[in-house]
Amino acid sequence: MDNAESLDSAKHLQRSIQQHARMIRRSHDRIGTRISLRQWRIFHAVYDSGSFAAAGKRLHLTQPTISYAIAQLQEQLGVRMFKNEGRKSILTEDGKTLLNRSRHLLKAALELERFASKLREEIGSN
Repeated sequence: MDNAESLDSAKHLQRSIQQHARMIRRSHDRIGTRISLRQWRIFHAVYDSGSFAAAGKRLHLTQPTISYAIAQLQEQLGVRMFKNEGRKSILTEDGKTLLNRSRHLLKAALELERFASKLREEIGSN
C-alpha cells in the first residue's frame, strides 16, 4: 500500500469514527443522559490520585475500568475533562468547573447515605 492509499484509508477511518460519535451523541439526546454517582466518584478519584492507574488502585478497580468510566462520562457530557501529561492526568478548565460542581453532588449523596443509615439504626432499635 502506498502513501496515498494509506492517507485515503486513514481519512476514511476518521470519517467513520466521527459519524459513529455523532450517532452516539444523537442517541444520548433522544434518551437523555444518565450519569451515575459511581462515574462522578471515579472522576474525583482520578483527580485526587493524579492518574487512572492510581485511581484504580484506590477504588479497587482495574485501570481499563477507570478509563472506560471516564470516557463514557466525557462522551455523555460532551466535554473533555482531562488532558494527559506523561503519566499524569491534568484537569482541563471544563474539568475543573465540573469537579467543583460535582463535589456538592457527592457530598449530598454521602449525607443522604448517612441519614438512611441512621434511620435503619433507629428502626432496628425500636
